Amino acid sequence: MTQKKSNIRLIEHYFADLIVDQSQTPKQEFLQAIIPAGSLSPLEAFMVYRGDYEARLTEALKNKYEGVYLIAGDDLFNTLAAIFLTDEKSSVKDLGEFGKNFPDWLTHSAPLHPDMKFLDQVATVDLIFHQLFHCPSPTITRVDTDDASKIFLHNGKHIIQYDFTFPALSLWHHRYDEELPDDFNWNLKESIIFSKNVHNQIDTFMITSHSLKNFWNYFSSDHSLLESLEYSSNQPNFDSSIFIPQYTDLLASILRICFLGGNDA
Repeated sequence: MTQKKSNIRLIEHYFADLIVDQSQTPKQEFLQAIIPAGSLSPLEAFMVYRGDYEARLTEALKNKYEGVYLIAGDDLFNTLAAIFLTDEKSSVKDLGEFGKNFPDWLTHSAPLHPDMKFLDQVATVDLIFHQLFHCPSPTITRVDTDDASKIFLHNGKHIIQYDFTFPALSLWHHRYDEELPDDFNWNLKESIIFSKNVHNQIDTFMITSHSLKNFWNYFSSDHSLLESLEYSSNQPNFDSSIFIPQYTDLLASILRICFLGGNDA
């Protein structure tokens, strides 16, 4: 009985390996252990399982990377997914965790035409939205705005800043459109702050000035609002005419979604 259980376990492990590694061809002795339904041959029955596995993971990628899927189209996306499944064997138990390295794979390994190399950054936008959507809602925190030296950024998991070398978010917003606007700027580099608010909505804010970028980098590195203002204003090429309007909009946005609070220290 023990030997029989051991043999069944070996078959199960081999079956799982064959499903995950689609480059392998099933051995004849394995196929002899399969009792297919209907008129299917053992190999045809096995291929049904293998096809279902690929279809489930491809569908999971489409759901997580909707922007890439809609922009690339069915044929290109399915081709990329098939290669990705071969290159990157799934080891996660939760289907929702599958494909986190898809943007990195698109950057370094995907056989993309140079004109489609931007898809990795669109995938990054998709992944950030996915991560923020599934993170817990932030809690409301009272903010003492009378003393800028006591205001710190906190609950950092609800806010993500990313620098794109391509107008990835702008393109993502046009993912349902058949054509882009005539004035779409393909050369735009976007610096975006993504944040989840207490209403479970995801907001985006585009940083368009170098001065505000200095402020944000300092503020998001555990420095107070006052310290960050002093730091950014002392940097070369500080332009108050651009900084102040953008800073006001950014701070109002952050206060509105309750991401600021006094430091307990």
